Amino acid sequence: MRIIIVLTLMFTSLAYAQTYRNGVSAYDQLNKEYYIGALYLPEQQQDRAQILADTRPQKMVLKVTASRWSPRKFEQLWRQDLALNNNLGADANLTNQLIEFTRFPKENLTTGDELVFSYTSKSGTEVLLNKEVIFQSQGKKLFNALLRTWIGDVPNSQIFQSQILSLEGSLATAPDVIQRFESSAIPVARQQLVTNWKSVETQARLALAKAEQELKIQLQREAEAEKKAEEARKKAEAEKKQREEERKKALALAEQRKKEAEQAKSGNTDEQAVAAALAAQKAAEEKAAALAKAQKEQEEAQRQAELARLTKQYAQELYQWGVVRDVYKRVSYPEWARQFNQEGIVTIEFIVGNQGQLLGVTSISPADSGLLGQELKDAVTRAAPFNAFPVQLNDKQLRVVLDYEFTLEERVAQVPPEPKAPEGVDINGELTSVQKAVQWAKYKDQVIAQIESSIEYPFWAKDLKQEGTVAAEITVLADGSVKSVKITKRTRHSILNQEVELAVDRIGSFGAFPDWIEDQSITLEIEHTFKL
Repeated sequence: MRIIIVLTLMFTSLAYAQTYRNGVSAYDQLNKEYYIGALYLPEQQQDRAQILADTRPQKMVLKVTASRWSPRKFEQLWRQDLALNNNLGADANLTNQLIEFTRFPKENLTTGDELVFSYTSKSGTEVLLNKEVIFQSQGKKLFNALLRTWIGDVPNSQIFQSQILSLEGSLATAPDVIQRFESSAIPVARQQLVTNWKSVETQARLALAKAEQELKIQLQREAEAEKKAEEARKKAEAEKKQREEERKKALALAEQRKKEAEQAKSGNTDEQAVAAALAAQKAAEEKAAALAKAQKEQEEAQRQAELARLTKQYAQELYQWGVVRDVYKRVSYPEWARQFNQEGIVTIEFIVGNQGQLLGVTSISPADSGLLGQELKDAVTRAAPFNAFPVQLNDKQLRVVLDYEFTLEERVAQVPPEPKAPEGVDINGELTSVQKAVQWAKYKDQVIAQIESSIEYPFWAKDLKQEGTVAAEITVLADGSVKSVKITKRTRHSILNQEVELAVDRIGSFGAFPDWIEDQSITLEIEHTFKL
C-alpha cells in the first residue's frame, strides 16, 4: 500500500513542473481543520533557511477542507501567523501586499477550494484561487512571507511543520491526510469564483456610480429648490411689507372715514351723505381686515413650510446619527494597526438607499489610512443594511459622513451626541398612528429579511442532500442587540438547525427601535426551508 501511495505522489508531482512534493499536513486551530497544505520544492529539503534562500521554483498548495471558512476568520488566521513569523514593520510595501492577501476572499471559502502560491524567478510570486490569478508580485518576498507561516520560527504546530518538511514523515504519520489531499477536487460550481467576484465588483462599481449620479442630481434639485424657496421667502417678505403698508393706509383711511361719518352726523348733514360716509368707513375697515387676514394666512403658510423643512432636516440628521451609531458598534481596532502604532481620525463617506441598503463607499480619508480605513469600511459593510428611511424622508438615497478616532489609549470611541430637535419640531408627533404602524412593520420585516439573507446552505448538508424546514424565535432588544435565539421547529439534521443560529450570530445586531416605540424587546418568528 505504501508503494502505491508513493507512486501516486510521484505521478501527481508531474503536474507541478520542476517541483516535487516535499511534505503534506493538515492545518487546524481549536480542533477545527481549515485546509490541507502541501509544499513543492525542486528537491527534497528539510533545511528551512535553505528553502527560503532558494531562488528556484517553489509552490504552496492549500486545499480547503472546512465547510465554511469566512473572510473574517481567513484574515484572522493569516494575520496571526504572518505577524508571528515575519518582521512586518521592516517593509511597508510587503506589509501592504500581505494585507491585500489576507483580505482577498469576498465570500466564504468552502470544501474543495484550492489556493496556490507559486514562485519562479521569471514570474515572481503568484497567488491563485481555483486556478485563477488573484494577484502577482515581483520577486520572492511575498512568497517567503507566506512560506514562513509554515516553516518559520512559530508555525501552527511542530507536527504541522515537521510533516511539511518531510514527505516520509507525512507518509508515516498522516497517510489519511495525503489521501484526502489527493482526492480533493475543485467543485465545478466554484471554478469561476474569482471571475464571478470581479463581475460582482464591476456591477457594484456601476451601481455606485449610478447612485452617485442620482445623488448629485438629487442634491442639485435640492439646491435649486432651496434657491427657489429663498427667493420665495424674499418675495413673501416683500409682499408682507407691502401688505403691511397697505393695511396701515387702509386703517388710516378707515379712521378718516370714521371721523367724516361722525362729522356728518353732528353737522345735521342729510341722511344720504351720512350713509355714504358710513359705507366708506365700512369698506375701509373691511379692506384693512382682509389685508390682516391675508397677512396672517401667509405667515401661517410660511411657518408650516419652515416647520416641514426643519422636520425633514432633523429627520435626516437623526437617521444619519442612527447609522453612525450602528457603525460605531461594529468597529474594532485592527491588531496589526496596534502593532504598528497606527492611530488617528479616519473619515468615510458612503451612500445609503431608502430601504437602508448600502449602495457603496465613495471615499475614505486620509488616503493612506490603510488598516484603519479598511476596518472602518468593513464596519460599515457589517452594519448594513440599516433601517429604512423614516416617512419624513422621501429621497432615494442619502450620503452619510462618519468620523472615527482610532486611538492607542485604552478608551472606547464615543458616538457623536444625538442631534436635538429644533424648537417646535416633533417628528414622532408628526406621524399618524397608521404611519407609525407602517414604519414599525417595516422595521420587523427588515430584521427578518436580514436574517434570511444571512442564512447559507451548509456545504456538507448540500453534499449529503439534507433538506428540511427550521423555525426560530429571535428576541431583539431596543438597542438592536440580540437577546436570544430559540429553535422552535427542528429538522433531523443538526447542521441545518445550527445554521439559523449562526446566521443571527453573523449579523451581530440590528438597528435600534424607532424612538417612539416603548417596548424594550420584541420576539420575531422566522421559518426557513432548506431545499435543493
